[in-house]
Amino acid sequence: RERRIKKEMTEKKVEDEKKSAEEKEDKELQKTMVALFKCPLCDVTMSPPKKIYQCMDGHILCKQCRKSDKVQDCPTCQGELAGRNHSMERIALSVFSGEDEEDKTAATAPQDDEL
Repeated sequence: RERRIKKEMTEKKVEDEKKSAEEKEDKELQKTMVALFKCPLCDVTMSPPKKIYQCMDGHILCKQCRKSDKVQDCPTCQGELAGRNHSMERIALSVFSGEDEEDKTAATAPQDDEL
């Protein structure tokens, strides 16, 4: 009986350590993904429902910077600016839905009239 209890405790400890490592890995991945949604000019995080714009090569920037008269070309590659990046906006819905409840922004998919 004592051996069984010791074995169960060891298994639980291994399971807890594995779960802890997975949670840490998930948090690191989340942090890395969120960093991909930073505007290169103003450093704002473009979480939903913020609009994400792009250049012809797909580099992203926020709506405020895109609409600024000072920004005439892509801040990353100096290429021509294009329109919205709806794919990144949809990906952002998934990336930011995993955040803690108090950090969560109201995540809504782009509506047809916004496309």
